[in-house]
Amino acid sequence: MKRIIFLLLLFFSCNFAFGQGEMLANALEPGIMHPIIIGVLGGINLPLSPSELVNKPTTATQYVQQSLLNGLNGLGFQSTYNFGIVAKYTLSKKFLLGANIEYSGWKSINSCNCNDTIGKSENKLTLFHFGFFLQYFIYKNLYAVPEISFNILGARVTENSVRGNLDFSKSYPRIGAGLGLGYEIPLTNKFTFDLSAKRQFLNLLLNKENHNTNSESESLINSKNETKEATLFILSFNIGILFTL
Repeated sequence: MKRIIFLLLLFFSCNFAFGQGEMLANALEPGIMHPIIIGVLGGINLPLSPSELVNKPTTATQYVQQSLLNGLNGLGFQSTYNFGIVAKYTLSKKFLLGANIEYSGWKSINSCNCNDTIGKSENKLTLFHFGFFLQYFIYKNLYAVPEISFNILGARVTENSVRGNLDFSKSYPRIGAGLGLGYEIPLTNKFTFDLSAKRQFLNLLLNKENHNTNSESESLINSKNETKEATLFILSFNIGILFTL
């Protein structure tokens, strides 16, 4: 993980320096503009790992637990919608510096999937994503985007069953990273249609330990027989409309 972070940061710094050099060179040429681009986007977030996030629960602990898993061995989260806004600043013909804000959420209600009768357990996970990225055009309108992000993940679990009553809610701020590919289709001089796909690690840094299962969980989610927080990995597909100011 440390190597991945180092390579991403190195890529950012090198590309930014190169983009600055191109911008200064282009600034000497008359008629060169560096516009600001804004847009809206929406799409699908597909959770991939850990398995506890996507598999349906088959077992449960005897008592409720103050955590996202709530003593289950799975949550059964599937694909969900996301939406957000994006802004980009043109450094050169090939490089853009940008930021985005996105929101999405998952929900599952587990009552009969487990071998143990647990009543009704409602498990929710929300994601507020704040990303900073460098966009590089590989070939014509095809581009790559490395990203560093700040994510606020919110867990909410409620249950009233023979196991006990639970009303658990907690926010988990995490540092993440991602890498995406996209393609821009110009519609007019001002509007552009944008298609993109992105792989994201939502909690690459700031993982914590879950020392005491009788108190509120310090980790967002734990894999079986592990106390260290599991890394959340999702795949995003987005469609956007961009407007050049």
